[in-house]
Amino acid sequence: MVNEINRVLQGAVKSGLSTGIKHEVPEALTKALNENVFVFSGLKTYHQLKQASLLLQDEKGGIKPYNQFQQEVLKLHVSYNVNYLNAEYNFAASAAQMAAKWNDFEQDGDQYHLQFRTADDEKVRTSHEVLHNTTLPPSDPFWNEYMPPLDWNCRCTVVQVLKDKYPLSNSTEAIGKGQKATTRLGKDGVNRAAMFRFNPGKQKVIYPEKHPYFKVQQGVKEIVNALINQGEWEDIPVNSGSVKVSPLHGKKERKDNIRLASFYANKYGYDYKLLPINVKFRTADAFNETLNIKQEFKLNTTPTKSAIDNALRRAKGQASNIVIQINSDISADDLTDAIKNRVRRSSGISEIWIKRGDFDAMYPRKDILDDSFKIQWD
Repeated sequence: MVNEINRVLQGAVKSGLSTGIKHEVPEALTKALNENVFVFSGLKTYHQLKQASLLLQDEKGGIKPYNQFQQEVLKLHVSYNVNYLNAEYNFAASAAQMAAKWNDFEQDGDQYHLQFRTADDEKVRTSHEVLHNTTLPPSDPFWNEYMPPLDWNCRCTVVQVLKDKYPLSNSTEAIGKGQKATTRLGKDGVNRAAMFRFNPGKQKVIYPEKHPYFKVQQGVKEIVNALINQGEWEDIPVNSGSVKVSPLHGKKERKDNIRLASFYANKYGYDYKLLPINVKFRTADAFNETLNIKQEFKLNTTPTKSAIDNALRRAKGQASNIVIQINSDISADDLTDAIKNRVRRSSGISEIWIKRGDFDAMYPRKDILDDSFKIQWD
């Protein structure tokens, strides 16, 4: 869903950046706008799915019949992906064009004044009509917040005009008109149109942070932002196999996990991906692409059975294949006992790998449950 929304809106950005532009659009500006649209697409998807999940239950907390739920979700789909998306597409095209135009204006400096123009027809909003022909220099603060589009499906634009052709407008009066054009109070007294007070070219965004979609937990934003760089995973130098690290892999465990994945890559030629963390769900540390398994890495620094047991209990909720790096003086016998006891009580553990110094071994569940199971590294 994210990719499809992003594809549609990126098409609008591309169209806007190529319409009536004098100078070449800088790569940095294009990249910033594209990234902003991707984040917007991800957050839009998040809100849509969150709203859909709320439709599952009726007012009494019971699960709705499937047909009822399906019909309500379809209505939600039409709202988000037909009606809203159409307005968002038009907004993206207009904002992209204004961003590119602002780049043109900056290239030309103070050679021209800027003039606000509406479509000048019967469809123009009255609040926008009063801004028609507002003429001010590019440096005027008016342009910081009242560069079109000033609303959904706004068709206003800004053009360069010769300094001696039009009289300058009063900046304070123009800003007052701009404030009225971007004021729409809800029942709660909140201005729903304040989000339109921005300059796409100056801020290098299509959808500003004031848009309601951006009102999410910081962790959600971090995940969506990291998806932008999915193709930019860090390649760790190894002699065999490969190790790639997600930009959202846990910072605290990053160094230890790289060291462990690199060991197995070098020794067995495995291809590893160290995965992004998830703020809402417990996820595995690594994906072994060669064996097609997810693995949870754990570091043992306390030489006790309880420390091993705690590590296994935490790990089993994240992956059935668990890798333990032993950095303590725990004995092989204590390690054996701790592993056997935990595996007997946990059906979700399929295999445990142990690494201690130069020693490493892989123990399938059936071997661990055998009475003769014993770890020996001496």
